[in-house]
Amino acid sequence: MSRILIGVTVALFLSACQTYQPVPEGYAGPTATLSDSGIGVSGAKAQLFVAREIDGNKIVDSFGASASASQGQGFRLYLQVISRKLPVRQLKVKLYGGVATGAPIYALFDQLTGSVQSVDGIVDFTPVAGAAYTVKGDLRDTGSSIWIEDDATHQPVTNKITAK
Repeated sequence: MSRILIGVTVALFLSACQTYQPVPEGYAGPTATLSDSGIGVSGAKAQLFVAREIDGNKIVDSFGASASASQGQGFRLYLQVISRKLPVRQLKVKLYGGVATGAPIYALFDQLTGSVQSVDGIVDFTPVAGAAYTVKGDLRDTGSSIWIEDDATHQPVTNKITAK
């Protein structure tokens, strides 16, 4: 009985570590590309605008990739910008814009001083086959915004989400 319990526990743990792939292996349909974006503020800080979820499923984003690349590097932030393929169909995309730091203590300091700026929300998005898109945003003390933009036209293709 204890071997079964251990096996089930290990299986649940391993499945929790897997990240959702918007385009599953073996998918043969049309795709588009969606990229996160980032703006370096200093060697230790950057503003990131990312896709966090597709249809309610968590995906790899530039916050996690940048944190992994910066681990053990002191205050230095090694900005990593993620791109991913998407199927061509209507999607619900959770967007997030905020500040990434090279060291967790730096982020804690920003929270304590009240200088954290962020924006998030869900947009409806239907990509076009072969097109490329980027998550864009604008962080401000009030009225931060985030949206998805067409790379060819530089025009928003989703509603802009604005924080109050």
